[in-house]
Amino acid sequence: MTGAAVKEWILQRRWRIILSGIFITALPLLGLALIMHFQITAALEERIIKETQWFAKTSSRHLEVSLGHEISLGRLFVTRPSLLTAIQRGDKSEMTRHLRTLVDSAHTLERATIVSKEGTVMAVYPKIANLIGKNFAHRDWYKGVSRNWTPYVSEFFLSAAPQPHSYLFTISLPFKDSDNGILGILVLSPTADYIQEALLGVDIGKGVIYVVDKKGSLIYHPRYTVDKIIDFSKVPIVQKVVKGLDGVERTLDSLGKEPAISAYHPVTPWGWGVVVEKPVAVILAPVRKISLWLAALTGSMLFLGGFFAYRWAEILFESQKLTRDLKHYADKLATANKELESFSYSISHDLRSPLRAIDGFSRILLKEYGGNVDSEGKRLLDIVRTNAQRMGQLIDDLLAFSRVGRAEMKLSEINMEELANKVCEELNAGAAGKTPQCEVGSLPPAYGDRAMMRQVFSNLLANAIKFTRSREEGRIEVGGREDGAENVYHVKDNGVGFDAQYGHKLFGVFQRLHDMDEFEGTGIGLSIVKRIVEKHDGRVWAEGALNEGAVFYFALPRR
Repeated sequence: MTGAAVKEWILQRRWRIILSGIFITALPLLGLALIMHFQITAALEERIIKETQWFAKTSSRHLEVSLGHEISLGRLFVTRPSLLTAIQRGDKSEMTRHLRTLVDSAHTLERATIVSKEGTVMAVYPKIANLIGKNFAHRDWYKGVSRNWTPYVSEFFLSAAPQPHSYLFTISLPFKDSDNGILGILVLSPTADYIQEALLGVDIGKGVIYVVDKKGSLIYHPRYTVDKIIDFSKVPIVQKVVKGLDGVERTLDSLGKEPAISAYHPVTPWGWGVVVEKPVAVILAPVRKISLWLAALTGSMLFLGGFFAYRWAEILFESQKLTRDLKHYADKLATANKELESFSYSISHDLRSPLRAIDGFSRILLKEYGGNVDSEGKRLLDIVRTNAQRMGQLIDDLLAFSRVGRAEMKLSEINMEELANKVCEELNAGAAGKTPQCEVGSLPPAYGDRAMMRQVFSNLLANAIKFTRSREEGRIEVGGREDGAENVYHVKDNGVGFDAQYGHKLFGVFQRLHDMDEFEGTGIGLSIVKRIVEKHDGRVWAEGALNEGAVFYFALPRR
C-alpha cells in the first residue's frame, strides 16, 4: 500500500482512531480519578473524625476544669470559721454579707444561697423576695448533695426566681462543723453564659458544640435559646454519652436537617455529656473541589486524548508531585510535633522558678511575720504553699513525660524477672511504714530499653504499693507469659481498685480516679507507662473493680 493509500485509509477512519485514542486515554484516567477521589475522601474523613473526637474530649475537659474551679472556690468558702459561726447562730445578716463577698468577687456566679441541712433557705444574695424560709428538699441539687454530703452538680431546672423565669443548673457543697456534722448547704448558681464562657477556648470552626445534663436535657446549644427544658434524651448519641460512653458516629445534626459527623464525650463525674457536630457537607467541601478539578481534567483529556498522548505522562507527573507534596506535609507535621514537644519542655522548665518563689516567700512570710497574721491568713498562706508545691510537682511530672518522648532508646536483651525483683526491693526499702508482700513470678525476657522498662515497673509497682497501703495485708504479684507474637506482663494488687466504667481514663495525662486527699500523686505515672510501652510498639490496658484490687497489663512484641 502506497503512502497516499495509507493517508486515505487514515482519513476515512480518522474518527475511529480519535475515538480509540480517547477511549484508551479515558479509561486509565477515569480509574485514576476515582482512586484519587476515594483515597482523598477517606484520608480527609479519618482526619476529621480524629479531630472531632479531640474537640469533644477537649470541651469535656474544659467543663470539668471550670466546674472543678467553682467547687474549689466553694470548698474554701464553706470552711470560713466566721461563716460557720454565723450559720450556727442563725445570723442572716452575717450570712448575707459573706454571700455578697463571694458573688461580687466571682464573675462566674449569678447568685449564692445558704440553706439548712433540711433544705430550707436561710440567706440568699442577690436577694429574692419571699424566698427566705422556703423548702427545696424536692430539688435534684438537694437530693444529690445530701446523698453522701459531698459536692454535687445538678441537672437543668427552672429557677425559683420571679419573672422572668430562667433555667439553670447549680453547684452544691455542704457546710460541716469540726466534728464533721452537717450545718447547711451552699448553693451556687452560675451565670447564664457560664457554659459558653467555659468553651470559649475551643474553636471548632464550622460546627457546633452542645452540652446535656444526666437526663439528656439540653444545657447549652449555640443554635437554641435554652429558655425551657429541651429534651434530647431520645437522640441516640445523647443516650450513649449520659451513660458515660464516648465515641464518634455519622448522624443527622441536632436540628435533624443534614448529615453530620458527631463525637461525644462524658463530663465525669457529674453525668453530663458534650457533643461536637461537624456537617458532612462542610467536611467534604475540599473533596468536591478536588473532584470538580479531576472531572474537568478528565473531560479535557476525553477530547484531546486521541491527539496528545503526552497528557498521560503529565497525569503521572501530577500524581508523583502530589505524592511528594504529601510526604513534604508529613515531614512538616513530624517537625511541628517535635517543636511542640520541645516547647512544652521549655515552658514547663521556665514555670518552675516563679513557683519556687511563691512557695519560698510564703514560707518566709509565715516564719518571720506569722505573729502578725491571723489564723485565717495563715490558713490561706498554707493553701498557697500547698498549691504551689502541687503545681511544681505537676510541672516536674510534665517534664518527665516530655523527656520520655524525646529520649533515644538503647535496645538490648532485658532480664525482666531480675529487673522486677530489683525494683520491688528498692521501693519496699524506701517506703515508710507497712509494706505489702511483693511476689515476682517467672517473666519472659524482653527486647528494649532497660532504663525505660525499669521506669515502667517502678511506676506500676509504686502505684500498687500506694493503693494497697490501707489493706491489713497488702499483696502485689508480678507475672508474665508468652502470648503469640507478644510477651504479656502484669502487676496485680489487692488494693482499693477502680471503677471499671472510667478505666479508659487511667492512662490519660493528669487523669485521676481517686481524690488527692486520699492518695497522693498527679496522674502522670500511668501516662509515662503508656508512652514508653507504645514507643516499644506495645500496648497497655487495665482491669479492676472498686475495693477488689486492680491488674495492669503491658504487652511487648517478641523479638
